[in-house]
Amino acid sequence: MLRSLNFWLFLMVVICGLSLLLASGVSLPRWFDSTENPNPVVQGWETESDQQPVHLRILNGTDHSGLARQFSLLVSGKGCVVEAIGNAPGIWPESLLVNRRLDHQSAKELARKLGNMDLIRQWDERLTEDAVLILGEDFELVKEALLP
Repeated sequence: MLRSLNFWLFLMVVICGLSLLLASGVSLPRWFDSTENPNPVVQGWETESDQQPVHLRILNGTDHSGLARQFSLLVSGKGCVVEAIGNAPGIWPESLLVNRRLDHQSAKELARKLGNMDLIRQWDERLTEDAVLILGEDFELVKEALLP
């Protein structure tokens, strides 16, 4: 009787532990997960050539705090993957898109979708982001382009 009770207590502790682990955000191993694609990408801002989402780094080039984080939420809803956010050095009068790894046509299209901002190319295949969005004092124009 005591051995049977110990087994059931042990089983309950294991189940509670797994529940707490999963609730804290730890994901199941891939072989255990039954869903094929748990994180579907929202369509709309993928690069045309390979249908992959655009990986962005967003930098705040203004004195408005929290701007990069706010824009990371806006572009995430458009199918972009935000690699990192941060602050650009100094105050930027205009927003700018820096192309790191996209082909020219995809970068040009992205700059158009972000409000026809200036685009420069600073190619670096070692980095993980496809482009860097530097938000300038004209960030309201970019915001208008992102909102429906």
